[in-house]
Amino acid sequence: MHKNNHYIINKSTEDSDKLLFDIIPNIIYKETIINNFNHSYWICDSFDIYYPIKENKLEPYLIYVPLYEKEINILKIRDKKIVAKLTGSSNYIEKVKNFYNEKDKHNYLLSSDWDFSVLIWDLDNNYELKHKLAPGYSNYIYSFLICFKFDYVITSTVGHTPGKDHIKIFLFKEGTLLKSILDSDNVDTLYLILWEKEKKEEETYIIALCYEKVSIYNLLSNDLYCELSTNVQESCGDYYFSGFVSYDNKYLYTSSDEGYINIWDLYQKILVKTIKIKDSSLFKIIPWCIYVNYYIDKEDSKLYKNINNYILVCDKKKKGIINLNVIFKKEIDYNDCTNKINDISEEEFYLYQINSFNKSKDNQAIKSIKKIIHPIYGNSILCSDENNCINLWTNTPPIKVDIFKKEK
Repeated sequence: MHKNNHYIINKSTEDSDKLLFDIIPNIIYKETIINNFNHSYWICDSFDIYYPIKENKLEPYLIYVPLYEKEINILKIRDKKIVAKLTGSSNYIEKVKNFYNEKDKHNYLLSSDWDFSVLIWDLDNNYELKHKLAPGYSNYIYSFLICFKFDYVITSTVGHTPGKDHIKIFLFKEGTLLKSILDSDNVDTLYLILWEKEKKEEETYIIALCYEKVSIYNLLSNDLYCELSTNVQESCGDYYFSGFVSYDNKYLYTSSDEGYINIWDLYQKILVKTIKIKDSSLFKIIPWCIYVNYYIDKEDSKLYKNINNYILVCDKKKKGIINLNVIFKKEIDYNDCTNKINDISEEEFYLYQINSFNKSKDNQAIKSIKKIIHPIYGNSILCSDENNCINLWTNTPPIKVDIFKKEK
């Protein structure tokens, strides 16, 4: 549950006019969790959530750095009580991110300090500090991740010197540097995403969101798989601040400083759609839920399947959260004998719609959002803002699953 950020709802409708409006997941502000959060101006992963293995998986804990402190706090969200303080850092902490290991069922935390080091913590073994990595960068570490398939820790920085190491890969268990990926063209690598194209080991990739482009590297060979770029050019270029890979591992969604959401087909290596949000500066983007519905088109009388991808993205400029629906469409056929749905056409982009825009509490710019399974309110999100607060926003109740039946 804590591994997969998507949940899927299936629903059928006879009326194609309803497909955009019969379900719109919404979120509203509920309460403030903490008000002494040390938010980062330009890093979007500065707090995280984890579910301890010793408790029910629906019992979430908040990982955050308190204001003006050199420690990491672990807070039980249900009663807002701090249960642990991690004090192994020698400097101020810029970023924290949790990773769940399916192998040993433990949660591992990565944190980065102002001395440009990365610390590895075992949250399910008395918060043990396992290693302190020294990537040797000359600037802040913007992004890091763990690939448990190979037991790698992967780091990137901002403002590195062209010709120097682009991405560094460490051995997770030993804490030693294994190799580096060199890219002389990219001055900035901002955000790293792990992409497992196939289940084969050789089909595991690192997606690096950079200045004006996206670079994808093979994790084992270091070879460049492809570079994705757009024709959109603003006055001073555009930074891709964050992104995610879709539940089916096919599409990459990115958000950018100039208000663009780009959708890429990773298999075909092409840009599928660029969505421009006017007068916006987009920061963290996350998947919210997937809603699948079936309908008969009134014009051609064909049966279609729509995959509604609900996405949340922080708008720093407008100081709120955009709730966006991106719809992919494919023609299908229903077999009465086997009671199965068969695809007739390939999936293609259909349309998008902004469902809602919710202003932040106290009109503060929202910097980051995390999906959470709240023990009381269910599917919710936590948002950090420039007022040093982390707030809880709750979701409307989920829709029950309907079984598709062909209309006679």
